[in-house]
Amino acid sequence: MFEHLIVPASPIDNHSPIPLYMALGNQLKKDVPAGSILTYDMIVEPSCSRLWELRKQQDQTFKK
Repeated sequence: MFEHLIVPASPIDNHSPIPLYMALGNQLKKDVPAGSILTYDMIVEPSCSRLWELRKQQDQTFKK
């Protein structure tokens, strides 16, 4: 069974939760125990992803 977790938006950080749509279809860097919250440091960043590129631009545009 899946549980949903809603957290405030935050810039990309290795230990912050990764949105599901950014994790889908990407490779894990290591084994992840069942029930863990996926974070950016658990996912191999795709080399040519427009979505990941746009997300980084968004963080730069709206950083505090």
